[in-house]
Amino acid sequence: MATANEYEKISDVLNISPANVIHALESEASYVQDRWHARLYLLRPLVILFLAFVWVASGLVGLVTPLENFKPVLDTIGVPVVWHYPLVLTTGWVDIVLGAGLLVGSLRSRFILLMLIATLSYTLIIGFLAPQFWFEPLGGLLKNLIIFPLLLICWAINELR
Repeated sequence: MATANEYEKISDVLNISPANVIHALESEASYVQDRWHARLYLLRPLVILFLAFVWVASGLVGLVTPLENFKPVLDTIGVPVVWHYPLVLTTGWVDIVLGAGLLVGSLRSRFILLMLIATLSYTLIIGFLAPQFWFEPLGGLLKNLIIFPLLLICWAINELR
């Protein structure tokens, strides 16, 4: 904080008068984008953490769930039995890696893009080849309809600049 004497000196040298902070804030209205940024800025870490948690947890659940629980989906979409275990194992680890990767700031945009591709692929493949899974009692594929736009929001608010 500068003294009154210092304000006078700088005003004389620069031939300007420093504005009162209250008056400056009152004279410059906030715009819609300012309010959006202010609101989303605080939500950004939550969006990232929750998305990462969902992906890692989903991968872990996939790895510990008995293989026979995946059989109805995999059989319906035409995956040969010999590929059931490798596919379940691979997709579980992919989910874990993508979720953990979301927490790496410098690579976040790339991981969001991979998550978008994975979500879209999974939803389209199962949604078209096994449409009955849209109507599962706990939501199944329907949950992807909120994950996809949330990933787009995460991508949009990823950069702090």
